Formats: sequence, structure tokens, C-alpha cells
Amino acid sequence: YIETQNTSIDEYLNDYDFKQDEEVELSDRYHEKFATVWKITFKKLQKERPLALEWLKVCAFLHPDNIPVQWLEQWLKEQGITNPRKERGHLLGALSRYALIRERDSGNQLMSLHRLLQQAVRSTINIEKPFNDATSILQSQLEVFDWNEYEKRKIGFFCFVHFDWIKNNHSGEWKSIDLSVKWNILRRVGI
Repeated sequence: YIETQNTSIDEYLNDYDFKQDEEVELSDRYHEKFATVWKITFKKLQKERPLALEWLKVCAFLHPDNIPVQWLEQWLKEQGITNPRKERGHLLGALSRYALIRERDSGNQLMSLHRLLQQAVRSTINIEKPFNDATSILQSQLEVFDWNEYEKRKIGFFCFVHFDWIKNNHSGEWKSIDLSVKWNILRRVGI
């Protein structure tokens, strides 16, 4: 953050002390320190690349490991972005510069984020749109999933992992999904 913003440590600490009285709901005092630092970063990211912050909100509802980068491109198309591949590079670059994501493989096809970061993001947002966007991405992936085609089996694997994460870690939101949609999801991925 300090390097990205070209700021001094004193300036950063002043900003941090100023922001400390903002409430963030996390499970203990150490988590609150991280959340405070992240909130400062979120505000900077909102100014620099608002769509990157919106994507981070979507990722707050997915399994934190092995999020396929192609899902970002799909989401960008749904947001009306005309050149999603180019915008994907800008968004991932911004999220990486702020150390909010980590690319998981040498081909830059998978990303991950810290679970505490997910918790901090969820504690500061209205969850309805990002949660719906996350489940929408997964549902559209299920439309092309096919057990009989080797390459498409990976889609099923990723959908299984992420839907299982949602079901087990976001039970309140999971309950809000229409029963027929849940049945289709569970049937397709075999949960």
C-alpha cells in the first residue's frame, strides 16, 4: 500500500489512526486491525478501479482458493464491458498491486484471496448484488458443464467447490436462493 500510493510511513500511520474508529465486524481484535488496513485500501481502490472493488465483493462469496480468472471476464461481460479481456488485466493488476489477491498458477488462470479479507469485505457491503453475481456466474458455468467431456469436467469441479463453500459458509444467503434453482445446482454438481 505504502509503495503503491507513494506515501510515507508517517502519512500512512496518520491515515490508519484516523480510520481506526470506523467499525468493522470481525471475530477478534487482530482481525479488526487487518480490516481497518483493508478499508483504507478499499477506499483507494474505489477511486482507482471501482470495478476491481466490485469484483472483490463478488469473490467474497466464492471459495477463497482457485477462483478461475475466466469468471472475471464473464462477470465483466455481464457488467456491459466491451473489452473484458483488457479490463480483466487492469482489474487483476490493481488487485495484485494492493496485495488483495494472489495468482495461484504460472498461467495466471486462477486467483485466491485471504479468508479474513473476504470477511472484511462482507462486513462492509450490502451483500445482495455480489452474492447474486457470484451464484449467477456459477449457474452459467453449469450450463456448459458436461461430465462426458474431459475439459468440461474441470468446470464441474470448480462449481462443486464453490457451491459447497457457499452452502456451508453462507447458509443465510444460500437459504435465499429459490428452491428449484438450488435443486438444479445440487443435481448438476452432485452435492
